[in-house]
Amino acid sequence: MNRKKLMITIFSILLVFLITSCSSNKKVEKKKKNDFLANLEKEADTFAKKKKEEMIKKKKEKEEKERELSEERKKKLLKWQEEMARREREASRQKVVYDVSDDDLRFLIRNTMLTKFENLQVNAGVKNGVVKLYGRVKSKEEKNKLLKALKKIPGVKKIDASYLQVGK
Repeated sequence: MNRKKLMITIFSILLVFLITSCSSNKKVEKKKKNDFLANLEKEADTFAKKKKEEMIKKKKEKEEKERELSEERKKKLLKWQEEMARREREASRQKVVYDVSDDDLRFLIRNTMLTKFENLQVNAGVKNGVVKLYGRVKSKEEKNKLLKALKKIPGVKKIDASYLQVGK
């Protein structure tokens, strides 16, 4: 019986030891679990901060690229506008060539000579837009004025005044 009591006592001590060690293990496990959760939360916060910083950085880079593209587009648009203005100026400087028949051109020349000049003794021949002047003018000034007036007539390609004499 002593043996039985001894066994029961040993068994009870072991049971008490197991129960206390289990509860202390639970405390250790709970502490480990809390530490793990705290570390996990810290890591999640750090990760979230890094992601937020990356997103802000990407957004700034995107805005910078858009600003650069916008400036580049403005430069291209300005360059295009300048080119169009240059082309317009160039086109306005170019002479417009009219396809006028020789008879119509002869009429326009005679009409110009009659309306702008008095007592002019000049005849004009026209062939393929080339005007040949025959006759006399009073002075060089009158000759230059006549040539200038005839050059303004649409369809006149060239004026040959080699047969035109100056003086009385």
